[in-house]
Amino acid sequence: MAPSAVQQARNTDAFITTPAEAVQTPAATQRQWTLAPTLDSVRKGGGLVTLRQGMAGDSVMELQRMLGLPAAQQDGKFGEGMRAAVDSFQKSAGLKVPPGLEGQVGATTLQALEKAAVDLDQELASPRSLISRAIGHAEGNLDVKGNTTGAYDGHTDAGNGKLNKGTFSYQHAATTPEQADQAQLAKFRAQRPTYEAAARNAGLDPHNPLLAAAYFDTFTQSEAAANLPGGFLDQLPELARKGVTPENIIDIRVQSYVDPSTGRLDAPAFGNDPVDLRRDQTRRMDAIVSVLQGEGKGGTTGPTSPAPTGSPSASGPLLKNGATGPAVESLQKQLQQAGFEPGGTDGVFGPRTEAAVKAFQKAKGLDADGVVGPRTKAALGMAPQAPSTPSTGAPSAGGTTPWTPAPSLADVANGKAVLKQGMQGDSVKDLQKLLGIEADGKFGKGTADAVAAFQKSRLQVPPGMEGQVGGTTLETLEKAAASGQVGAGQGSVNANHPLLQKLATGALDNGPYGMCVATTIGNMDKLGVPNFPGGTSDDPNNPRGAMVRMMREGGWTSVPLPGSEPRRISSPAFGDVTAHVIPADAYERMAQAGQIPSGALIFQTRHGWDYDGGSTGNDMGIVRDNGRVTHNFESMGPIIYGDAKEVVLLVPKDALQ
Repeated sequence: MAPSAVQQARNTDAFITTPAEAVQTPAATQRQWTLAPTLDSVRKGGGLVTLRQGMAGDSVMELQRMLGLPAAQQDGKFGEGMRAAVDSFQKSAGLKVPPGLEGQVGATTLQALEKAAVDLDQELASPRSLISRAIGHAEGNLDVKGNTTGAYDGHTDAGNGKLNKGTFSYQHAATTPEQADQAQLAKFRAQRPTYEAAARNAGLDPHNPLLAAAYFDTFTQSEAAANLPGGFLDQLPELARKGVTPENIIDIRVQSYVDPSTGRLDAPAFGNDPVDLRRDQTRRMDAIVSVLQGEGKGGTTGPTSPAPTGSPSASGPLLKNGATGPAVESLQKQLQQAGFEPGGTDGVFGPRTEAAVKAFQKAKGLDADGVVGPRTKAALGMAPQAPSTPSTGAPSAGGTTPWTPAPSLADVANGKAVLKQGMQGDSVKDLQKLLGIEADGKFGKGTADAVAAFQKSRLQVPPGMEGQVGGTTLETLEKAAASGQVGAGQGSVNANHPLLQKLATGALDNGPYGMCVATTIGNMDKLGVPNFPGGTSDDPNNPRGAMVRMMREGGWTSVPLPGSEPRRISSPAFGDVTAHVIPADAYERMAQAGQIPSGALIFQTRHGWDYDGGSTGNDMGIVRDNGRVTHNFESMGPIIYGDAKEVVLLVPKDALQ
């Protein structure tokens, strides 16, 4: 199909009809484009007719929409960026492209692109369609292969206490899971025209499987976040600008929970905590992508536009069997460091690397599908991939921004000034001592994270002021420090305590998967470190029970890390204790910065310590490398579960200064 008159007039570049091989390097002021063949010609060409770099026309624009390219790149011109997008799709789809033809679109590539789209008539008719299975997996009611889990027949929603049933966690008095599924599918079909119109108005293909699954999953989780002003549909123009990728969809899903009238997050189910909300949205998108990839849909039909220098994407592309390159090499090195052998670090994702990934995912409580998505990367410490700024370094990534003199604490207390990232001086050092972190006098990212964690547990901070210290934050922090609720970070724990030194430096044995308590207590016995009477015989794998017994009988106490809060924790078998509980994300930031005392005992939960559903999802281990490593049944990263919720840290009572 030839370009329309409007398209011809809009393009300032001239069209020529000579073969693409004859197109010369474009001049600086104008490029000559070969008229592109129609998509029908490509389909019937048997590989002899291709769309390739140097061509332009309506068929190229249609191809750009299929690839999910940003709206600004849907110009009908097959340039270098378009070639890279096609090459990326061919690799993600596992197409065998003859050498020299990478990035060109022949009949096979076009067929694969068209197959990647979904038929919404079929998808919204069955609870076992691809999109339905993806949503069911995100809800936890189906596994990655579409088999029902125990939650499918009925479970209570943790957020509102209502009974959920079926694939989509429907909660409106359906008698059976099957009735619940049909009721939710009817709601999907009613929303379809609105969704399709919004997608097309934004320049997106509504049949893109990733986009369709992401929208209907958002609608399942929160109809308000999907459809109300500022919600998912209103965010589609921004998605079109950036490109349809899992990372960009996570961004707009998080933004969909912001009330545009106030600019504040409206996500009470997540405590209006943006970190918890993003973690949940990442988890759901990771589950969706796993199902899509299992059906060869790839999870995305095209890459986003290249990130600006110094601004890499949040987690990069998904990695799976068949992938190659530096990202795979980095993955293999991370797996080795975590104790999972990928068969070398050659940058080739083969069967042994896949087996190592699955073993790692199983150990972390993730879906063991062998696909490395955002959650697996986060658990491996691979995301985000942007260079981090250590707490003692300069505030800019390149280290070129000068530190500015910090105001006095008296000026902060009087409301005349604030302490914030990029400052240095004695007042920053005093602040760091109050927080119980390394006191180097420089307000870097580590200090800002510690302040933000403290504020989150005790204060309502205006948007944009998180991690800064004004009069209210300083007063609250000083009171907390005076009462012993903070100030017991690394600087307030005697790192040279003999028991901590034994656990920090002694050789540790591995144990069987799922026996973190037995392995940890066994290592303590081996190194001569006191624990609770009876060893593991009365408590083989109950982390909460082990925590209570260590505090009641073993002579250990919890560390009031910055951002933690004292809470009563009950063990049905062993009684109650009061322990300082810190959100897992705040703990992980401190651990990555090396601010956790080595040798301490760590207890993690993916449910919360008041969970009454058993020990699954809880964990006990030994801190190594100042928090960067946890040894439970073997050495892991700082956070064992990618969706860990809370952490308690224990040290010997006489080690807490």
